[in-house]
Amino acid sequence: MSWKYSHINKKIFIYISLIMIFISGYVIVGQLTQSRNTSKAAEANTTTYGCYGYGINTTFGSCNLATNSAFPLIAADIPNLVSQYTINGITCTPNPAEVNTTVSCTGTLNSTRVAPQGILAIGIEGLPLANCTFSLSTFTCPNIAVGNTAGSFKIFGKIGNSTPVDTNVTISVINHLVNYNDLISQNLGAITSPFNEISCNIVYVNQPTTCILTIRSGYIIPADMKFGLGTAPAGQCITSGNILTCAGVPTSSQAGLQPLRVQIGIGQVYDSGKSFNVLALPPVVTPPVNPLTLLKSSINCIPNPVEVNKFINCTGMFASSTLELNVEGNSIVKCTVSDSNTFNCTNIPVGNRVGGFKLFGTIAGGSKEDLGLVINVKAAPSVISTATQPATNTNPSSNATASLPRTGGKELAGLLLMALVIGIVAYLFIKNKNKKL
Repeated sequence: MSWKYSHINKKIFIYISLIMIFISGYVIVGQLTQSRNTSKAAEANTTTYGCYGYGINTTFGSCNLATNSAFPLIAADIPNLVSQYTINGITCTPNPAEVNTTVSCTGTLNSTRVAPQGILAIGIEGLPLANCTFSLSTFTCPNIAVGNTAGSFKIFGKIGNSTPVDTNVTISVINHLVNYNDLISQNLGAITSPFNEISCNIVYVNQPTTCILTIRSGYIIPADMKFGLGTAPAGQCITSGNILTCAGVPTSSQAGLQPLRVQIGIGQVYDSGKSFNVLALPPVVTPPVNPLTLLKSSINCIPNPVEVNKFINCTGMFASSTLELNVEGNSIVKCTVSDSNTFNCTNIPVGNRVGGFKLFGTIAGGSKEDLGLVINVKAAPSVISTATQPATNTNPSSNATASLPRTGGKELAGLLLMALVIGIVAYLFIKNKNKKL
């Protein structure tokens, strides 16, 4: 009996063991199948999107760093973005770019990186950054402002709220050469205008003026730019620093508010949108003419030259009745003025000095004025005395009388000297003759 039960217990144990082995095998096979499917799903995910967890568990399981090398771009990658994580670096166009414009930058990540989990933004150092968008591994960053200063500038980048860092990319910014689009009325005076301020000197009709313009930073003014007020532009503009000085700006023949017109070279003339008031010419005020000034061109004095202690007479055209004349250093003589605006001054003394002396005129006792006429005073000629002696006619047959010629003192002295010489010669001749006898 005991053996029989013992035999039955052994069979039950064997059956239960076989059942347990079967169940265990089924569980093991199921687990292997599930693990294989999970591994394939994770592999597929990392192949398409990269290993987002950098080794941290994901939805599909653990990220195997050895087999998944494409990681999402992070802020720490920005300094090496060009050298390690892009195919051809970052390209910004246009480069160089003009001031006050925008550029667009693009790049393509290589196989080691995929799009970041945050937003990539790129821009010039110190200026607002522009957000980028991804199309697969290629990113595009449009509307990046370049500012209003020329030079070479660094491109900075960031991801999300990280601090912008240098991407080791630079861009050149150049000044803008002013063209007509900058000058037409709807632009001049706006924030993008090349000029901060425009002023012109007081303007009269048909009278050229000078206008001064302050150039806004970032603009280059063409050398052949010119302006005109209500008329065709002309003149010449010169740039010095940020000041443009335009001289010889022509003005309209019409008074009133006139538009400032601008032209570059021989191109089209535009209305700048600025206007200035053109004034009528002020009346010409003719200053009073000094009658003595008119007298200078008509006065005539005779004789000239004149001997010392003599007098001269002067005539000419004059409109005042109170004219007085005098020779320098001598007394004043009042003149007579006729109804025909002519005057006559007689007996004007010249004094006893020899030389050239100015003739002065005075009106109504006013100050003397040099009339521009010089009176030349000369010495009087020497006076030679003469003597007459009666002569007796030695011819008794004649009743006529003869007069000795008049001789001056010099001629008489000469005759006496000659007679003395003849007497001495005759004396010596007679004395010498007596000795021989």
